[in-house]
Amino acid sequence: MKPEYDILKWIWFALACIPGSSNAGKLLSSFESAKEVYEYDFSSKEFDELLPSAVIKALQNKDLSRAEKLYDYCEEHDIFLLPYCHTRYPAKLRMIQNPPALLYCLGTLPDFNKHVMISAVGTRSCTDYGIKATHHICSGLARAGVIVVSGMALGIDAASHSAALHANGFTVAVLGSGVDVIYPKTNEALYHQICRQGLVMSEYPPLSSATRYTFPERNRIISGLSDGVLIVEADQKSGALITAKDALFQGRDLFAVPGSIFSPASRGPNQLIAEGAKLVTDAYDILAEYQTIHGDKLRLGTMRTKAPITLLKDTAEIGGVSPVVQKSRMPKDDNNRSIPRKENKTSANILLSETEKTVLRALANQAKSADEIAESCSLPAGKALSVLMSLEIKKLIKELPGGQYCIIG
Repeated sequence: MKPEYDILKWIWFALACIPGSSNAGKLLSSFESAKEVYEYDFSSKEFDELLPSAVIKALQNKDLSRAEKLYDYCEEHDIFLLPYCHTRYPAKLRMIQNPPALLYCLGTLPDFNKHVMISAVGTRSCTDYGIKATHHICSGLARAGVIVVSGMALGIDAASHSAALHANGFTVAVLGSGVDVIYPKTNEALYHQICRQGLVMSEYPPLSSATRYTFPERNRIISGLSDGVLIVEADQKSGALITAKDALFQGRDLFAVPGSIFSPASRGPNQLIAEGAKLVTDAYDILAEYQTIHGDKLRLGTMRTKAPITLLKDTAEIGGVSPVVQKSRMPKDDNNRSIPRKENKTSANILLSETEKTVLRALANQAKSADEIAESCSLPAGKALSVLMSLEIKKLIKELPGGQYCIIG
């Protein structure tokens, strides 16, 4: 079935303005819709000083054939198109200076306006401390009904998504590539899990590869979606600090986890705290900021007081696995567009890495703690936590009271 004509114009508009740039935002301050932009005569030179010549040339070309091909591709691959004019487009994102004209989405589309949203970002080269802190805080946020947003990079980003999934919460991954391009490949299992239990989105068209420029460009979306941004670990060159700057520019709350003065990964958060970011050691430190204004959006329960820090089982990355994702008919959103539904996978559908097999063998005869697994399998503590998290997501093992793990069935 062919789309309403306007959606093609939104695709055309987004492509002409170059995804990741500020061009669309400049035009949206003068026009109310892509249809108005499409019908405007850009040979009038009114916008020549505002927009690059390449963009002006693209806007003068009214051919919609590329937009039609892209729409057909999205239909075939169950990619939902969310233009700036859509009622489900995030209201907070619409208010930033350079909002994306069009978002491509895979997964379940939430009502963004009915949830507190917190971004959690940090360095790819994180420490075990950063992993545990991320899990401790983000799992608490997810249990309280907060949507956890991040960029699905290695390290802190992946740990924040994993923590939300483990807590049966909702998470949004904003990619620096097309929504159907998994980057990094080591996060393939995590990507598929987010598609089933959350949302993957991007302003870049499908099949677009990530580049050194797309990551900092997408950071404004990560912070723009959110009420606040949490920085866990970030060295002085980390992209997480770009997100922190975007957050401040957009008027978002800024939170940071303190760390050792001897750890390069903690220099960024420690400096942000010194400059006024709120120090965070627990999910409640963040929830308390929104309890009065957005209490109706939160499930605080027992989290009205700070929770004790416990041994955590999440990690920064899930690598080396490739679950089989089966195609099925998709449910519809309120505009009768396809949205992939969540599916439960069995062990028969999942390929295991050699490390995962080793851990399963270690659990074959008796339950063990994460530390015991790390020792018996000769794994670093962080890697052992990573594998346990991966196996638990795949419903092959479960955690018992006291922090021990056993095989299911």
